[in-house]
Amino acid sequence: MQEIVAFLEQFIDVEHAARRALLVEPDDDRFQQSRLAYETMAAFPGLAASVYRARGAGIPSADEAQRRLLTQGARRLPYWAEAYEHPERGTLYIAYLSSTLSPTGDGVPEDRTALRMTVGATPEGLRILSWEDACLRCDALGTFEGRQCPECTGIGWLLTGGVLHELNGDPVTVYRFEMDDWNA
Repeated sequence: MQEIVAFLEQFIDVEHAARRALLVEPDDDRFQQSRLAYETMAAFPGLAASVYRARGAGIPSADEAQRRLLTQGARRLPYWAEAYEHPERGTLYIAYLSSTLSPTGDGVPEDRTALRMTVGATPEGLRILSWEDACLRCDALGTFEGRQCPECTGIGWLLTGGVLHELNGDPVTVYRFEMDDWNA
């Protein structure tokens, strides 16, 4: 599990740097480098679509950038990761992380699991194979008002990038992150 722990540490740092650069990096080339580092964490295109600005668009005022960083740019927290053995892909990891939103405006992410991603080996090393956002209608529970959620069809998650890999059975290993030990 050390492999996925190290990958998640890197992912969280790279994503946070890209989101920060979007708001405060005036140099377009340096911003694009940060964005590219984020994009290459996935084995599919489009991961960095939410971290975009047109060349020469500039950055917000210092006050606006600070407000956005505190409300929308929180560093994700990892909650747990599960390891599965897949017949074709080998070990696949499912990781559950927090949101980057901070409703209180203090830069601390809201306390809910907002992201589920599948991570697996590629020729370039570990990469994100799929990205799923928690269904907002049912809060990732799969049910809404006592019925199967119509938004996510009862799964609780909405695929927003990559390809899902069917995982059968229980995880081989589960790693729960201790927040006291995490460099958040």
